[in-house]
Amino acid sequence: MKKVLISLALVLLSMAAGAQQFHQDVVNAEMLRPSAHKGNLRKEIIIPQVNGYNVYKADLHTHTVYSDGQVLPKFRVAEAWLDGIDIMAVTEHVEYRPVEADMAVYLEQYADKRYEQEIASFKEGKRPDKDGKKVDLNTAVKKAQSAAKGYGITIIPGVEISRDAVKEGHFNALFTTDNNLVYDKDAYKSILNAKAQGALIQHNHPGWRRTEIGYNEFQKKIYGEGLVDGVEVVNSAEIYPGITDRCNNDGLYITANSDI
Repeated sequence: MKKVLISLALVLLSMAAGAQQFHQDVVNAEMLRPSAHKGNLRKEIIIPQVNGYNVYKADLHTHTVYSDGQVLPKFRVAEAWLDGIDIMAVTEHVEYRPVEADMAVYLEQYADKRYEQEIASFKEGKRPDKDGKKVDLNTAVKKAQSAAKGYGITIIPGVEISRDAVKEGHFNALFTTDNNLVYDKDAYKSILNAKAQGALIQHNHPGWRRTEIGYNEFQKKIYGEGLVDGVEVVNSAEIYPGITDRCNNDGLYITANSDI
């Protein structure tokens, strides 16, 4: 009998503890809500001032469905806010936009004659040429800036110039004014187009798909002409410690980004 009473008491205690984890909805008393649920909370990363300057947390390499990301700009902004980010650069690929291509084909049944050339090009896996392009490459930036107003996050407009990883490499142009004017078939001219807008050029994941981190011929040219302003030393789970000394010696800024 004693064992039965003890078991019953444990069950009642368990039920009481479980009941404390929920509360009745204010409108519908027959609906329970978890008491511990506090909604989505921002991860605050507190960094003190350095030499009188405020320190802000930035992610200067991100993507959305407007290139090869998996979410809309408004979700990326909310995600950045939850992760404690203060500044986010939207850097869609100029040349590589597979998700946008999928959507263009999906929406073909809704598109009128004006977009047939673009859809045909996307189906062939090609980026429409400069004269035939009907999309606005600033769209993702604009949508992110609109969403960021509700979070207090600063959005840096940018774009990623994405060419052969071994022959040229990938470069973010940050603080662009019109992404539609960046593209050129010649990667060097694309970088010049971005610099003409006052953009900073960041060399992304310098060792990606390569066997070493030394300069290739294309990089010797653009570094030698002072066109590169900074290097992404950390890209998601990739870290390039050998780049740090080079950046310090050459006066280049260093970033750590998600490339998410």
